[in-house]
Amino acid sequence: MICEPVSSSVFTEVLYADGIYDVLDYCVRACIMEEYPARRCKNCGKWFILTGHQGLEYCNRPFDDKGHTCRDVGAGLTWEKRSRDDKPFMAYRKEYKKRFARIRAGRISNEEFLAWGKRARAQKRACDKDKITLDEFIEWLENS
Repeated sequence: MICEPVSSSVFTEVLYADGIYDVLDYCVRACIMEEYPARRCKNCGKWFILTGHQGLEYCNRPFDDKGHTCRDVGAGLTWEKRSRDDKPFMAYRKEYKKRFARIRAGRISNEEFLAWGKRARAQKRACDKDKITLDEFIEWLENS
């Protein structure tokens, strides 16, 4: 990379690249000189440059063959991994889905479902705080 005049009063950097590696080297150096912040993607683990919103946690690289990117699926996958280890939450979620299906089938009313949900969340909090055991919580869910 050298500096050359581009008009009678302006000098600028000019890159005469011998190959793609020269172009990549130039791009990396330009990012460093401009002090662009970089972050490691929480989904794929690769580095990416933060060019817009500084709170981004996922890159925009393709994630699967359907065209989804890490940014599209990252938060959902992270939530799924975290919740999979939460036994009380998984038990609550299973029963929640079962009861929600009953609303759609017309077997319970929306008000009954909301009342059950309020009681179930209170029981889940009790289980999370070790006031009741997981087995007691699951039994309550099945019998409520």
